[in-house]
Amino acid sequence: MTTPSQRAEGEEILRATVEKYIPNFATAVAVFAHKEGKPGLLQHQDAFAAGYHDDEYTLLGMAIKYAGLFGVRVTVGGTNRETIETTAKTRASSCGALKGARPCKPPHSRR
Repeated sequence: MTTPSQRAEGEEILRATVEKYIPNFATAVAVFAHKEGKPGLLQHQDAFAAGYHDDEYTLLGMAIKYAGLFGVRVTVGGTNRETIETTAKTRASSCGALKGARPCKPPHSRR
């Protein structure tokens, strides 16, 4: 059983970690926490743990607990690596690579 001071310390560590490593998520939670009816926050699962690393899984759990501190519900959706594969296909398609055309030049190159 944790004491109130241990719980407060744990919450402070949680807040500091989330706000440091995923500040955009912390900002989104702050926005939703002040909305009437406190609607839920939808996150694609690729936002966390797309690389299957333990620290990403830990951060996902911390993010959910962080949102809970503010009464914000988090829904995680999507399929594994969906955003990564979609981004790669979109880039290839826009360069014509899927049609066998030569790859496009980076935007900063001049030719």
